[in-house]
Amino acid sequence: MRFLMKLALDSVAPLNTASRYLPPSLPTDTVSTNDLRVNPLPRRILQSLWKKIIAINNLLVKNTPDRNLIPLIKATTKIEDGIVSSDLTGQFVLCVGGRAKLYPVYRYLVETLGGKLMTFHGNSMENINQLHELLTYADMVICPIDCVNHEAFFTVKHYCQCSGKHCVLLDRSQVATFQNGIRTLATMNARKAK
Repeated sequence: MRFLMKLALDSVAPLNTASRYLPPSLPTDTVSTNDLRVNPLPRRILQSLWKKIIAINNLLVKNTPDRNLIPLIKATTKIEDGIVSSDLTGQFVLCVGGRAKLYPVYRYLVETLGGKLMTFHGNSMENINQLHELLTYADMVICPIDCVNHEAFFTVKHYCQCSGKHCVLLDRSQVATFQNGIRTLATMNARKAK
């Protein structure tokens, strides 16, 4: 549940966050901090600024290119079959998280489409710096969200949104869901090649 709350909080800024920056016990005309006097803006002005910032953010989200949107794939997700040349020839696919015992099956599914699979499980032997290196080397990323730590998930999400790399999130680590995710990545790759 905490994971879903963090995920929701990652994309939404509450309207009343401006009031948290002014100490409630101090008067609003002058706040003293380390011999530095700061005249804060009145709360109504701060709230109006926050509303404008959120409105601008909403406009940016609506006008964001599709490359910044990361689809969530389920086992029941319908995948387009219209693109015939949906393969991953020469592409490196990074799987972040998932069940380690299913990695051989994941590798087989990626290699049948001509790609190569790299994995990051996030156990104690691997650290987040290795994830950054793998993300720069990978051509596309797949991440099952039911079996990944929070730090790795948010690193993948933000990296792929900023870099524009193709990425899909899977709601489960099951083989059927992974297969739909790989087919989605192959479809994205075929569209990019056109």
